[in-house]
Amino acid sequence: MKNDEVIKHILDLYEVHTELTANEIHELIPENIAMIQIHKAIKTLKECNMLKEVLSQDLKYFSLIKQKTKDKINKSSRDTSKYTFNGKEYGKSRLALAIITFYVKKHNPTFNQLAEVFPIKLIPPYGLIAKKADALEASKDRARFFIKDHEIIELPDGPICVSNQFTKDRIEKFIGIAQDDLGYEIK
Repeated sequence: MKNDEVIKHILDLYEVHTELTANEIHELIPENIAMIQIHKAIKTLKECNMLKEVLSQDLKYFSLIKQKTKDKINKSSRDTSKYTFNGKEYGKSRLALAIITFYVKKHNPTFNQLAEVFPIKLIPPYGLIAKKADALEASKDRARFFIKDHEIIELPDGPICVSNQFTKDRIEKFIGIAQDDLGYEIK
């Protein structure tokens, strides 16, 4: 069962109960859900500031902090911020792909010239940009770059791929480069 489904079951219990232990949650949930899944859901709810932990008589109780709509809970507390560039809305990684693609169309740089503008080390350990062969190798077990044909960027010295491994901190640094160094408008 997915984490967001377990969270929904737990929140349903709090419509009736004010405090519950993890074991009580496990016993009261109508479905057969593993204890580890309950702990993961509790952790997510605590990170979203929806549950607080109270110790009483050597037991950990969890109680609801404030009621939020269940739709607002992101199952993994991921940042899903949207950004606007050239009139289109993007998530973090797609924004970086759009900006680098735009820059390449305008300036036609070589790989090394592009790496001077957009530092490779911004996304460790695989890099912000990589030559296509390197990106494919790094993406063997899990896609770490945009590697579909329409996402690959052609440079005079060969095709490159852009990383899709952006955190909030990484995209803020990237946006800083695009705005401060290149004068691009990003909202």
